[in-house]
Amino acid sequence: MNASCPACQGIDVKKNGHSRHGKQVYKCKFCHAQFSFPQSGRISGQLKLVVRSLLMDKVPVKMIARAVGCSESSIYSYKRGGTVPPPPAHTR
Repeated sequence: MNASCPACQGIDVKKNGHSRHGKQVYKCKFCHAQFSFPQSGRISGQLKLVVRSLLMDKVPVKMIARAVGCSESSIYSYKRGGTVPPPPAHTR
């Protein structure tokens, strides 16, 4: 694992069970701090371009989710929410 402790920046961490919400919990072997890594629930700007392009090409949502590494529900809410920006204007 290439993660570091947010408290002491130590790189020697180990898995230490799961939180009550099901997220993996880690423990630093140096300072004994317990922490979990937050997962961003948002699709990054770079992925939005990829998702928009794949949606415009009529690629199934299941395949898009698998390709970009997020859930199908994230793609559906992104698609339904009107947050798919229009395609960029092509200039010659």
